[in-house]
Amino acid sequence: MQTPLLDPFGTKIPDVIEHTLEEGIALTSKFNRKGSLLATGCSDGKVVLWDFDTKSPATSLDKHTMAVLGLSWSRNGRKLLTWAADQTVVVFDVKKGKACFRKSLSCVAKACAIHPRNEHMLLVCPAALDPLLITIKPDPGNEGMCIQESEHVIPIMASAPEGVQTHLGPTACFSRRGERMYFGTSWGTVDVYDTATRTRIQSVQLQLQRNEEPFAPGEELLYLPSDPIVDTISAQEKADIERQQKEEERIASMYERRLKEVTALRGKLQHHAGRRQQLLRKKKKSGKRVKKKGASDAQPKTKKTKATTPTAAPAAEASTATTQ
Repeated sequence: MQTPLLDPFGTKIPDVIEHTLEEGIALTSKFNRKGSLLATGCSDGKVVLWDFDTKSPATSLDKHTMAVLGLSWSRNGRKLLTWAADQTVVVFDVKKGKACFRKSLSCVAKACAIHPRNEHMLLVCPAALDPLLITIKPDPGNEGMCIQESEHVIPIMASAPEGVQTHLGPTACFSRRGERMYFGTSWGTVDVYDTATRTRIQSVQLQLQRNEEPFAPGEELLYLPSDPIVDTISAQEKADIERQQKEEERIASMYERRLKEVTALRGKLQHHAGRRQQLLRKKKKSGKRVKKKGASDAQPKTKKTKATTPTAAPAAEASTATTQ
């Protein structure tokens, strides 16, 4: 960008316009994981895939009859999930260039996402209903098509407080590995659900109402509030609640076990000390000298010898003196 264009009162346009979308008005766009393809949703219901290397349209996907509202790529880039204002959700096979799954809803979908590790698992959030966790599988009778295998309703609306309008519905996204689901509600909460059990782990109350909660490929959860400020919260702390609880329980059990061992050892030491004091008191009363065990064995025994009296020598000297 040029320096004069960084003026907040100026018009910010790119230096070079490489290509323009001539087939319609783009309402939404999203890159795949590698950045080689760019999907754009148009107002006439078309989804145009752009080859970012050649800067030219690669293919056009036609399945919607009204404006495309959102896009979601699979991790490997083979599937593309789209939802439009015609109350339909469509999964496209990018390589074949045709739709492999289509589902009609009773209202417009507000947000959808493909599981980052399983491209056959879809998360659909209708505007006025509870989110749906849909699992699809290949159709054995029709090659290249998929059918719905299961559908689970996640009761988000039941946790709404009284007097709050729930017609907007929640927005949702998966975590980086798909183990958690994050739902942002219109009453200002972010609910964390387990994907496998579909149970709520924690609900975080925020200050303002949140419109979208896209999940960045790291450990931060980016949310867009109703005000112009964009903020993030730590998703690692919210996602590892069960792990933290298990760690706390493990530490508590370890501490309790160590405390029992120390208490038992202290009781044994006190018992031995009390027994020794009793023995010492008994021996003192009986008048016996208390010796430490092994002390007599350590000292060598010596025999006592009688000392000779030096009286014999002076007597002999006296007798010799008298004879002389």
